[in-house]
Amino acid sequence: MRPTPPAAQAQEKPLYPNYWFVSTPWDGYIVSSVMAGVVERAVTRWPRPAWLSLVDVGGARVLVRTETIVALQQSSPESRALFKRFRRERKQEDPEAHLGL
Repeated sequence: MRPTPPAAQAQEKPLYPNYWFVSTPWDGYIVSSVMAGVVERAVTRWPRPAWLSLVDVGGARVLVRTETIVALQQSSPESRALFKRFRRERKQEDPEAHLGL
């Protein structure tokens, strides 16, 4: 099997243009929108389940304690583009400023 030429690689669509980041104090996991819905329902449910089994975009199965999930953050092409623009504009305003980003 021959490697894909660089020109063909550039035309491939991203597998997950929209993804979510699940944050814990020790690690983070990138998950699909469907899996993010499962995570959100688990952490907002009462009583909250003690454990949650999730699958990241690489196919790895992870078992996490729901009490350790501190954030669920969406990332879309539009939000990433706006954030890049925001950072670029802040840097133009003050090249010495450190935004912590």
